[in-house]
Amino acid sequence: MKFEIKSRDRIVLTKMLDEIRYLINEADTIKYHELVQDDKSKKAMAMTFINIGEFVNNLTIEFKRQHSYLPYREIVDVRNYAAHGYYKFDFETIWNVIKNQLPDLESKIKKILTQ
Repeated sequence: MKFEIKSRDRIVLTKMLDEIRYLINEADTIKYHELVQDDKSKKAMAMTFINIGEFVNNLTIEFKRQHSYLPYREIVDVRNYAAHGYYKFDFETIWNVIKNQLPDLESKIKKILTQ
């Protein structure tokens, strides 16, 4: 059965995808050791994770049920960590998430948007 994506979810996913692409592109243009010394980049990355988590919170329940394979809880957990624990934000872990997990999430969201 084909699932029709609501306009609201499509908008949210598109914004999420933009934020994910931003993080991936930033990680491609800066080395990890440069990131940890650059407060502006660290704050931008933390804020971007907060944005992504907020977008997840704005997806409809129907969409989340239909696409239950997406890591909603983990995304919101990272958002909460960035929002409430920035002073102890582990950028090594975040760097690994950007490099190793976000490309897969980007691919899944792109596939959903093209259905």
